Amino acid sequence: MEIVDLTITPEILDKLIWKHNVTESEVRQIFLDKPQYRFIEKGRYEGEHLYLALGAADSGRYLSVYF
Repeated sequence: MEIVDLTITPEILDKLIWKHNVTESEVRQIFLDKPQYRFIEKGRYEGEHLYLALGAADSGRYLSVYF
């Protein structure tokens, strides 16, 4: 799987910071460093499935990112 663009809405960005203490930069680093992808479930609409990306940010933190 290749991710070519990443859009994070302001609402999700706020949640990442206040609830999970994760920065936008850390999330973007996961996708730039060839994460492991897992299919989670089929979405209601074609092409809108739920996936999990697993990887480490430059900070050394291991993150799980659902998208």
